[in-house]
Amino acid sequence: MDDGSLPEKEGLRQEIALLTVPFEEALAALLAELPVDPGFAGFVELCRERGWPLAILSGGLRPLIEALLEREGLAGIPVHSNDLAFDEDGRWRVVPAETPRIRDLCNHCKTWWLRRAEGPVVYIGDGTTDRCPSREADLVFAKGGLARWCEAEGIEHVSWERFEEITRHLRG
Repeated sequence: MDDGSLPEKEGLRQEIALLTVPFEEALAALLAELPVDPGFAGFVELCRERGWPLAILSGGLRPLIEALLEREGLAGIPVHSNDLAFDEDGRWRVVPAETPRIRDLCNHCKTWWLRRAEGPVVYIGDGTTDRCPSREADLVFAKGGLARWCEAEGIEHVSWERFEEITRHLRG
């Protein structure tokens, strides 16, 4: 998918359709195993202190993201992403976000949200679905594949590895 050979929306649909594990079982495993960056809570606190609107724009699945936020004591952050449904045979199915699509590559158009935002937009990302919105933001924090892509495309960005680096940068 990183090379553009398979649109994100098709890749995600195919990946999720392979899952047949009961949701509760998958959620319990996710909550037991998946770490959240330890600096994320401090970043959220900074946004709240300064009155900055904060939303999570994700190509992932809302119920899983919201469960992780709740586990971390961060419930209530708006999450804009795809949803999840289950077929009769128990297979998982992606329910694409109900946002208009600027380009028809992703299930969830993050750029649409950025274009609706008021004031300067800070965007934080690390993957393929963060490329389009990175072209729209006033300040981009990029890591991993997104940082490499921004570099190749000449998009100004701040590289990061941990949320505490972002928080420190924004406090400065």
